[in-house]
Amino acid sequence: MLQVLLSIIYLTGIVYSHNEQFDLIELIEYGLKNNPQILINEKDLEIENLNILYSKSEKFPSINISSSANRYKYPYPITPFYFSSGKLIIPEFDKSIYNLGYSFLFPLYKGGRIDNSISISEIKKNIKELLYSMNKQELEYAIANLYFKILELEKLKESAEFSVQQMEIHRTQAENFYLAGSAPKIDLLKAEVELSKAKENLLYVKNNLEVSFEILKYFLGMKDLSIKIDIIQKNYFKQEKFSFEEAKKIAFNNRIEIKEIKKRKNLIEKRLSFLKGNKLPEVYLSQDFFLNSGNDFNFKENWGISLRVSYPLFDKGKTKIEIEKERKEMDKIKEEERGLKIKIEKELKEAIINLQNSEEKIDVLKNAIEEAKENFRIEQLRYEAGASTSKDVIDAEIFYLSTETIYNQAIYERDIAKINLYKAMGFDLLDILRKFEEN
Repeated sequence: MLQVLLSIIYLTGIVYSHNEQFDLIELIEYGLKNNPQILINEKDLEIENLNILYSKSEKFPSINISSSANRYKYPYPITPFYFSSGKLIIPEFDKSIYNLGYSFLFPLYKGGRIDNSISISEIKKNIKELLYSMNKQELEYAIANLYFKILELEKLKESAEFSVQQMEIHRTQAENFYLAGSAPKIDLLKAEVELSKAKENLLYVKNNLEVSFEILKYFLGMKDLSIKIDIIQKNYFKQEKFSFEEAKKIAFNNRIEIKEIKKRKNLIEKRLSFLKGNKLPEVYLSQDFFLNSGNDFNFKENWGISLRVSYPLFDKGKTKIEIEKERKEMDKIKEEERGLKIKIEKELKEAIINLQNSEEKIDVLKNAIEEAKENFRIEQLRYEAGASTSKDVIDAEIFYLSTETIYNQAIYERDIAKINLYKAMGFDLLDILRKFEEN
């Protein structure tokens, strides 16, 4: 019976969705665990660990085992000619030569390039770690912005639904007055037009809300898109004031981008050291051991130990060009650092100004929204008593709802301005939220 039921569900395409509730901290934690880009960055770190191991392996000797079977047109010596007790020893010859043996190679000195190569790999890993942290922060703040945007849209949806309800009531009143002959038809037409506008606005808000939830699911890395997310609203942020100079000092100390630029400078310095090592000699210790034979398979032993020295006498100026390229790259990074600091100062100023503006807007609108609500209530009573026109009621309602909308937007603009300030100062948002929740 169960199999039949499952088959019916599969064939008819019935999908049962369920709701999951998240506050902001839970959303961020979910995103950090499941976002594809974050998981890709974690794999990048694993790759960099392997690169470090690869660089360190250059310090160790290499041992190779080899064998070969060769056929020559003319007889070939199985072992080299050599002198013994003043006599020239002539080896055996054969057209078929077989050999088996091993070779050992140990780098004694490479101009510091091995150590520099290890340092370069470690710095690259550090840069990847910083980029990983940067991507995590970007994700945290992106989720937070969406969180407050969704809360704002849900509030706008409530206002839009209330507007539709009030317009439906007003449209019914206008129709009753028109049928009773106490109001002109134009009042009814105006009410119908405004009702259509209110419904259209409600649809627009609902669509934006749905799109925002889908974007949020993308950031969270949700595999099951049928899950419906319920946002739990919490007041995380406490009143904190930062002067521009305080914020600037914190930002220059915290921002991951500045740390990443410093690491890139270190990387270029190590690359320069590596390239300068190309001008120095290389010293290797090597050993070879082989067994050679002809068709009789009477293997003869042969071995050798050598100390090899290689000096780059002339490389057509390649090393000099590479060094100059790295120096130019360092100049670029210094300019990038200067530009980044200017950009950070700009972000801080904008965040502080936006926060101040939203707080001032909230203070102004607190009283205005109550006055607009009372004015709307009075106009409704006057219209019911025949002392006001339909236009007066509609204007009062539009003014009240627009004032309420601006007020709600200002509240969430303040929250977004706060997180943008934290972002500009380089704080980890999850740490900030947890600290506020604990207190």
